[in-house]
Amino acid sequence: MRNQSNNPASSSSGTVLLVVLLAMALMSAFVVEFAYGVYVSISAIHNRAESRKASLLARSSLSMGAIIARELKQRWDYRYIGTSVPIPNQFNEEAGEVTLKIEDEMGRLNLNQLDRLTTNNQPGHVFTALVKLCGRIGIPAETAAYIRDWMDPDGLPTNNLRDSEEGAKNAKLWSVNELYSIPHLKPEWIDALIPYVTVISDTTAAINMNSAVKEVLASLVDDSQANELITKRMESPFKDDGALNAFFTNNLNAAKPEWATASSNYFRITASGRVGGINRIIDVVVNTGQNPYRIEYWREY
Repeated sequence: MRNQSNNPASSSSGTVLLVVLLAMALMSAFVVEFAYGVYVSISAIHNRAESRKASLLARSSLSMGAIIARELKQRWDYRYIGTSVPIPNQFNEEAGEVTLKIEDEMGRLNLNQLDRLTTNNQPGHVFTALVKLCGRIGIPAETAAYIRDWMDPDGLPTNNLRDSEEGAKNAKLWSVNELYSIPHLKPEWIDALIPYVTVISDTTAAINMNSAVKEVLASLVDDSQANELITKRMESPFKDDGALNAFFTNNLNAAKPEWATASSNYFRITASGRVGGINRIIDVVVNTGQNPYRIEYWREY
């Protein structure tokens, strides 16, 4: 009896079947890979188009925000309590959704004033306030010295602080995000600090007593004075620097410091455009004291 497993015809048929199955598997893989590539490409094009639409929506609301901030200040001499300007901040468009937020930057400590000195050649109010603020929010006090040494031009360490001038920029800051580039500062320290500080090119800009939060106020004056300022502005915001000066004189037994004011020219405008599942955010700081207003900082992400 002949062994069928040694039949050349049967072996040849099996080989052909294997080749056909392998070819079909390769073709299936090619088709799946091609279809997936087309899907990814189409999705990328679609997402790019939606991202562009979201960016345009954010930019359009950004212009609106700058106009609102300027008009509120010029037309009604607008002053307010708190950090966010109370305006309708969400607009539903046919193509998507726009969210707008305006905040006062002059209610924060301006880091570009850290290297200012008093007439007695002592650290100015921003440096001493920043040291105190660091203690209040639970981060090391030397954080203030590291930041000052990073941006001041003298190239000399503060209080013999070790390595504080290593790789320093020795120039004014453009953004608070630059703080993450400073050696020796932990990201969590910077995260805690950023809500209370700003970067403004005008190194003579005062601090708005109507919008500064408790932590900022208490870093500039003592706790009891900060509480009195907050109580007064909750009853009625300071209308101008004259009213602020009268309050300091009558209630705090002191002249109004030169760093205190009752209004603001600098505003942070955050515009968010959303189309489909794509969101684009534009974050700018504008100077409304100039006409036309000047953009101090721009970031889109």
